[in-house]
Amino acid sequence: SLDMGLSGMMTIVLMSLLIAQRDEAAPAERRNWMLLCWAGMALAVLAKGLIGVVLPGAVLVLYSLCARDWRIWTRLHLVKGLLVFFAIATPWFVLVALRNPEQPHFFFIHEHFQRFLMKGHKREGAWYYFLVLLIPGILPWIGVLPQSLAAAFKRQDGAFQPRLMLLIWTVFIFFFFSYSTSKLPGYIVPIFPALALLVALFLESASRRQRLFAAGLLCALGAAILIGAPIGFSHASGRSPDELTALKGYQPWVMAAGFFALAGGALALLHARQLRRDMTVLTIAGAGFLATHCILAG
Repeated sequence: SLDMGLSGMMTIVLMSLLIAQRDEAAPAERRNWMLLCWAGMALAVLAKGLIGVVLPGAVLVLYSLCARDWRIWTRLHLVKGLLVFFAIATPWFVLVALRNPEQPHFFFIHEHFQRFLMKGHKREGAWYYFLVLLIPGILPWIGVLPQSLAAAFKRQDGAFQPRLMLLIWTVFIFFFFSYSTSKLPGYIVPIFPALALLVALFLESASRRQRLFAAGLLCALGAAILIGAPIGFSHASGRSPDELTALKGYQPWVMAAGFFALAGGALALLHARQLRRDMTVLTIAGAGFLATHCILAG
């Protein structure tokens, strides 16, 4: 699967763009980070094609429209950036096309436009396909996700708005792949770094009540997993004995995820009640987040 490599390169694009465009960035600093952003887009194109430049480009257009920030286009270092982009991305495509003349049509037409617009790849999914994946993917932070997204709508006239860009990045990529006729779970992985930043920004100023609610909800979800998983797996059915055995093999991992969610939520609840608004809360919650995802990843 190329989705993790693409997500890593897209994260470089997003983070370097955010650092470069902040209001206090020096000219040289902005130039260097933007060149890294262009390099990241080139690597994303090498990882999985045109979406490596189409998605960030669309996000930038939507951001400039929503924020009415037209000056951002003067801060992209387009000439130098395009030189870096083509210097990195072009050689591989040229060499492959020279040795395989059919490759450009297959890669750029079939693998991009036909796969996105036409059915027949046996990867169709319902409109809520990625919503079902988003919920467990952001599970430890589900209690503060709505508030984190809502906080991104606050306007800041005359200044770069990183929260708004993170929101547009998340929403656009989510709906872009939801519209596609070809769906795989890894397609929305690039939205999770943006969601992580939005949640982190919200937690910096979250109230005691909001922290208590998020921690309590995580405890409830962990308890529900611990109670419901054995019942669900006991009634599981498969098309063959081997498939049923493989399915039930997930039960210990799901139970472990429920335990870590319950334990992490309980610790976060304890610290929220004591109003310890320091790095201890973030460290414990972050450890719970990583442990839960490691368990789910198996």
